[in-house]
Amino acid sequence: MTDPTPHFFKIHAIGPLKLVEKGVINISTKGAKHDELGHTQFLLGQAPRNGVDANGDKKFDFHNVTDALASTKNFLTGKSWKRGKAFPIGQRNYRSIQQKNAAVVC
Repeated sequence: MTDPTPHFFKIHAIGPLKLVEKGVINISTKGAKHDELGHTQFLLGQAPRNGVDANGDKKFDFHNVTDALASTKNFLTGKSWKRGKAFPIGQRNYRSIQQKNAAVVC
């Protein structure tokens, strides 16, 4: 089995740079201690692939409730979330949530 750590760190090192380049974050952006951002605590490495401008202001903003929830829906849909289904342990939607909360501590 190969070590996924280098890939994980590459994504989370480049993700913030992409967000700075797009103007999504800047020096005054507030986030959590370990790279989480906004209402649903997106990791910055996940943000470029999953960010959604749901309120129509031409940018995705994880501190805006509408954008944050639409971005979280986008992420979970990409992880096989099925709308309207329950999420008991072991079921598909439960596994989707586990992937959202899959931060690895090294």
